[in-house]
Amino acid sequence: MITSKDIESNDQYSNFKNFIKKLSVGKVDFAYIKKNREIRYATGTINYDIIKSSVSPEQLLKLENIFNENGTINLEEILDPDNERFFYFDLEKNGLRQFYIDNLVETEDK
Repeated sequence: MITSKDIESNDQYSNFKNFIKKLSVGKVDFAYIKKNREIRYATGTINYDIIKSSVSPEQLLKLENIFNENGTINLEEILDPDNERFFYFDLEKNGLRQFYIDNLVETEDK
């Protein structure tokens, strides 16, 4: 089981911590290994302003629980500690997606 405290304090997750920081300020191109072992290339974010400009007001309401009142991301809501999955907003699919933290293979800032 992984928690947001693990990510913040554990060197093992330093790359993932940097990835989260990049996602929180902008769009990031990245790849991860899907459950079926295929590589999935994605462009995603966890930045409130970018998501807000990408979805309808109705869709934004469905996502409101992942943001704090000031628009910052609530890490506890986008991290599934039981399955070690991470949720992000996929800008190509226009919706929330998830992957296993250990399956992140590459990132690139946009």
